[in-house]
This record gives sequence, structure tokens and C-alpha cells, in this order.
Amino acid sequence: MGTGRVSDLGEFGLIARLRESVVNSARVVCGIGDDAAVLEGPAEGLLLFACDTIVEGVHFVPEDRPEDVGHKALACNLSDIAAMGGVPRGATLSLGCAPDTAVEVIDGLWAGMRALAEAFDVDLVGGDMHRSRCGLLLSVAIVGEVERELCVYRKGAKPGDFVVVTGALGGSRAGRHLTFMPRVRAGRWLAEHRLASAMIDVSDGLASDLRRVCEAGGVGAEIQAARVPISDDVKNAGDTERTPLEHALFDGEDFELLVAVPPSLLDEAASDFFAQFGERLHVLGRITAERKIILIQDNGTAQELSAGGFDHFG
Repeated sequence: MGTGRVSDLGEFGLIARLRESVVNSARVVCGIGDDAAVLEGPAEGLLLFACDTIVEGVHFVPEDRPEDVGHKALACNLSDIAAMGGVPRGATLSLGCAPDTAVEVIDGLWAGMRALAEAFDVDLVGGDMHRSRCGLLLSVAIVGEVERELCVYRKGAKPGDFVVVTGALGGSRAGRHLTFMPRVRAGRWLAEHRLASAMIDVSDGLASDLRRVCEAGGVGAEIQAARVPISDDVKNAGDTERTPLEHALFDGEDFELLVAVPPSLLDEAASDFFAQFGERLHVLGRITAERKIILIQDNGTAQELSAGGFDHFG
């Protein structure tokens, strides 16, 4: 048995501790440590499984629209499937609430989930309900599928690959974390066209999630500060404590896709992505052999980038 407190380990130290004791069967293609677990499917394909929990007071506040909270609960899970290049199929909701919760609040949560599920052809197939003494809690589990040869993992980045992101970062503090649209179609498109050697969704901050990609692949990265796309919301916020770049690097809950693209495929990926989605891919820098994350400032100075993303227990 261990000693100490969870806060001593932090969120990712705790995950690593739990992972060390798990011995998976041959059914498991990829277990703990990616955006979704990958299991052998009943035929030639693979099954994807993910779950996310959002908690009142941590991920949303009582003043937020219930429809937006329900949207977010499912969207977080859809984003995990997107990061694997998969197709979401079905989801369940485990809901915790106080007995005196207004029924219209629950109706709103469900309406937000239903609308998003319909948009991505995902079936809502069940779940669980229980009493909560600490406000609303929504835990969604999702299953999806992906062809074996199209599944994209965090671990595939190679030195020389370009580091690319699908959209602007740093807007979560302005409320975008509740209303973002998961990049399911973009993730699937990148996988189908075999344009991604590695992929992750930016849920805990660019600095933190880029580090996960690099650690999984045994590589490093060098990115240009001037190339980091920053949300207009954070540019206009007038925050005097953190710069817009710091928000983009560390805030998290942007749910854009961070992708490693082989150099020979970058031009094709950029032009075809714009033709398909009417948006451009943002090239931040390159994957390197040296296992460090380096940020090149506008004046040319280089500094090692700390993880600095969101940690539930940090």
C-alpha cells in the first residue's frame, strides 16, 4: 500500500501509478495512456473506448446553461474518439444530482447531449443515476470504431515531422470550453488520408499535451511562439496576469487536435484541409530527436517549455 497524498503525485503521476499494476490481455491493443483505449474488435476493425467526467465547481458553475453543460459532457468524449481517427457510435451517461435539483435542469442537460449526439450520429444508449451531495456530476462513456490501419496514436511522431494544430487556442476562459465543437470530422479525415503520424486533443493545454506526444514517441519538439494561433477572445480579454500566449500554451480545454504531420505530406495536408473544412492548419514547429520541448520567442531566444497545463491534483 502507498503512503502520502494524491496531491503529492499529481494527476498524471497517479495515472502512471495505477497503470504500473495493470497487466492487459491480448485483446488490448492500447490501454492506459492515450486519448482512448483500443481493443480488438469482433472482426478486422478495432473498438475505441473512452470516458470523461465533468463536475460542478470544477468544469462548470451553476450559472452555466444546462444545455451547454450537457453539450460539453458528450463533446469531451467525442474529442477523444476524434484524436484516434475514429468514428463514435454510442454513449452512456451516469448522472449525479441532488434530490431537489429542478427537473428543467436535467431536461436541459439531456437536450444539450441529444443535439450533439444527433449531429454526429451517436446513439445515447443508457447509463446510471445516483444521489450527489456535491452538486451535479456527469460521467459519459463512449464507444467508437476505427480500422486497424487508420488508428492514430500519440506515439507515432518522428523527428522532422511538423507540429500542427487545427485551430486557435486559449479561448476556454471566455466560455468556449462549454460550446466547442469536437473535431470528429477533422480527425477522421486526417486518419483516412493517412496524414497524421501522431495525434492528441488539446484538453490540458498545448504545452502539456505536446509533451505527452513527445514522451509517447521518445522525441522532443521545437515550436515558434509567433506561430501559436491565439483565440481572439483571449486577445481581447485584457488579462494583466498572463499573456495571450500563456493562455494559449497552458489553459487547456481548447479541444483542438494537435497533430504530427510527416514533412512530405504537409503541403497536401494543408491545402486539402482548407479545401475540405474552409480552415487552415496552423504549423507551430517541428518534432526533434532531442527529448526537450523548446519554445522559440519572437526575438529568437529559446527556452525549454514547462508542461504547465491543467492538473486536477496539482
